[in-house]
Amino acid sequence: MDHTDAASRVPAAWHERLRGYRWTEATQGCSEAAVFRLDAPGEPALYLKTEPAGPLAELPGEAERLRWLDAAGIPCAPVRGFMEEAGHDWMLLGAVQGRNLEEAGLDPAIAVRLLATRDVGEVLGPEWVAPFLSEYGAAPDPERAAFYRLLDEFF
Repeated sequence: MDHTDAASRVPAAWHERLRGYRWTEATQGCSEAAVFRLDAPGEPALYLKTEPAGPLAELPGEAERLRWLDAAGIPCAPVRGFMEEAGHDWMLLGAVQGRNLEEAGLDPAIAVRLLATRDVGEVLGPEWVAPFLSEYGAAPDPERAAFYRLLDEFF
């Protein structure tokens, strides 16, 4: 789904809220959903993710996990809205504060997961790391995690 198609199919309840935003398709990352960055003068950047609704849809679970992380005080993208409309799930996110990992030459998907793993372990306890990673279909990678943590300390 390109930005023109997505903008025309966005839930009716969000039309006014998103008026004036410029849509840019986000192609980095490994999401199966269509992802767009939305920018408007004087407004905070937003991200919109959409995918077909159904039993294999990932966005409902992602929204639940992000809300859980936020409630636990772990920095993450704030969920600004979630809807199912016209056979699609739609999730509106605020931007994550911090560095642009892609500009630093790092794989954003891996770096974010590893740094979030660190935060989950520190805030909730190490027993929560494995369940957190299993939700993303990832296995612990202590060597890579140590490397990304070291880079995070420098920047």
